[in-house]
Amino acid sequence: MTGPLMTVAAITLIELLRPTPLHFPGPSVPLIIVVGWATYVGGFVPGSIASLLTIGYGAWFFLETSPGPASENLRRFAILAGGTPGIMLMMGLLRRRAQAALRAAADAAVARQYATLFEEAGEPMLLSDATHRYVFVNRRACEVSGYLREELLRMRVTDLVSPQSLAVTPLRVEELRRRGEVRVARELVRRDGTLLQVEVAARRTSDGGTLAILRDVTAERESISKLQQALSLVQATLESTTDGILVVDSGGQWAGYNQKFGAMWNIPAELMESGNDDRALEFALQQVESPETFIARVRELYATPEAVSFDEVRLKDGRVFERHAIPQRIGQRVVGRVWSFRDVTPARRQAEALRATEHRMLHSEKMESVGRLAGGVAHDFNNMLTAILGEADLLLMNRTLEAPVRVQVENIRDAALRSAHLTRQLLAYARRQHTEPRAFDLGELVQGIEPLIQRLAGQGVTVALELPPVGQGPWVHADPGQFEQAILNLVINAADAMPNGGELRVRVGRDQVAGETRDARGAQRAGAHACVTVADNGSGIPADALPYVFEPFFTTKPPGKGTGLGLASVHGIIEQANGFVVVESAPGQGATFHVLVPEFVNDAASAEFAPTATAAPGGAAASRPVVMVVDDEDQVRHFVAAVLAEAGVEVLEASGASEAMQLLAERDEPLALLLSDVVMKGTSGPELARRLIAEGRVQRVMFMSGYTGPALREQLADLAAVPLIQKPFRSDELLERVRAALDLAGPRPGARGGMPVR
Repeated sequence: MTGPLMTVAAITLIELLRPTPLHFPGPSVPLIIVVGWATYVGGFVPGSIASLLTIGYGAWFFLETSPGPASENLRRFAILAGGTPGIMLMMGLLRRRAQAALRAAADAAVARQYATLFEEAGEPMLLSDATHRYVFVNRRACEVSGYLREELLRMRVTDLVSPQSLAVTPLRVEELRRRGEVRVARELVRRDGTLLQVEVAARRTSDGGTLAILRDVTAERESISKLQQALSLVQATLESTTDGILVVDSGGQWAGYNQKFGAMWNIPAELMESGNDDRALEFALQQVESPETFIARVRELYATPEAVSFDEVRLKDGRVFERHAIPQRIGQRVVGRVWSFRDVTPARRQAEALRATEHRMLHSEKMESVGRLAGGVAHDFNNMLTAILGEADLLLMNRTLEAPVRVQVENIRDAALRSAHLTRQLLAYARRQHTEPRAFDLGELVQGIEPLIQRLAGQGVTVALELPPVGQGPWVHADPGQFEQAILNLVINAADAMPNGGELRVRVGRDQVAGETRDARGAQRAGAHACVTVADNGSGIPADALPYVFEPFFTTKPPGKGTGLGLASVHGIIEQANGFVVVESAPGQGATFHVLVPEFVNDAASAEFAPTATAAPGGAAASRPVVMVVDDEDQVRHFVAAVLAEAGVEVLEASGASEAMQLLAERDEPLALLLSDVVMKGTSGPELARRLIAEGRVQRVMFMSGYTGPALREQLADLAAVPLIQKPFRSDELLERVRAALDLAGPRPGARGGMPVR
């Protein structure tokens, strides 16, 4: 209101000076000047008010108070009334123009400042119009995109954004129009075809365009991706370990864990997801054997963040965990604790089983030396025993032999037989005895030897057999003769433990062998087993003697009452059948022996050995069959030849394969039987047999051997079905096996010299 106030002040001054010599002759000039100034300073509104005040005062001054002529006053009023608006209008226009010039200068300065800021901005900035065509871009946008400014100004927004990015997130035009601004992740295509990951902050301009400010997030996205990969790798590593891992921060909240941890402690899923350490501790305390010790150690470690701990935790279900706790650090600062739990229960059990196995291995190695010794001398010893038995039998064939000499020869034969029995027992223990395994019903086998059991038990001993119903007993695959020997040895042992009578129980049944029992007892397999239990109520076995009862030559019987090979041979026979023996005894409480052998399920048929020709009944056997005896031991060969010749068989003798081939070269007819030793100097018996069979020179083959164990099995690997007679043997046993091999039809050859053919 400066203009109107100045006008009022000017009118007041004029009125005050009019009665004085300093009065104005007329108020028009100063008032017009005041109105012009008021308009220039204040604008049209203050100027208009000042003009109205001036015209009103002029009308009063010239028409009523001025002493001059009316016409002159009217003229002077007209000048005032007409000049005042003109001056006001002119000064208002001048003021507006000046202000417009100032405004234009200010706008230009702002524009220059804005352009500088826009151009020098550190982030790419792109301004597009309503048609999404770029109208202004800054230097940074050109650098980032690789395009020249002129190239970008000819492009649209969709030309710079990759099609994949547009497919995932189309242009959000409607949202931008509604909200005025949006933020979106985009993938831009540079001029060289490479992709640029950016975050776009878009703002709508007043003219409908869009100002987009870009932020390069490629490195950030790569860092995030690498961090995610690292975290994924860490989690995958945690999940791949067999240990249970738990990470707890300094505030007692779970910062991480793997699934193994929850599985080891059987923690429910909702408790795992809650991450509450206190609740998890309460749950764990219910499972450990010593909750007080467990929680005390946890609290001690939480109270000392720098501490490292390693101990064991035993659970009520028998499991054992190794617990390892170390501080978690970021730099030098401890921010939590890492707990790891390892289930060492199997390892502990394996260690115990390993110790038991080592003990058994040491025992087996000690006993294996005895077996090797027995197997090493078996061949020569059996050959000598064969010769002794053979010569004794040949002497006994002579009916003219006088009684005293005959008794002496019989004593020689009996001593040789006892020696052979001891050898077989020792070889059975060493598992080097030749076996002929087959499938059989264990219940029927025991039923068949019941008379022998009754006889061996002796008077005063009550025998009770517990056998399964006929046809329902367990089947096993073993040598039935050796199995009978093992059971009878146990019966003899039980009878010796009850000299004053007692009760002997023999039971046949089934049992399941678990993995723990297999490891502890040295069983070769787990699962279904056939079981024979021989129990007595005799004197029992002292505790300090139990570990040694199966060792050869160990016995608790008085001197002269036992050889110490009975139980040793039982052990060897059962182990050779893939089984094991368990003994339970205490002094005065009798002894119980459990013989367990894997139950036989499927009898796989073995390949039969078939020579190239077979003797038809009534063929070669109807006349004198020709048998070739091949053995490099002269005494054994002469004995065998003499026994066969005495039985009416034509015999050819050869000390080896070369002599045998020379003898056969002169013959046209094939041999009825080749009876050969297995192991000989030069060509072995099996090699000779294969050659003669291939040439069609032999109809039947039978082997004899004093060797045992692996060496013999290797020699006969492909001739498993060929009959084998184990040295030493008696003459009647030899004749019986030869007849079986020849499969003779019709009447048996008669004995010469009065020798009975049995």
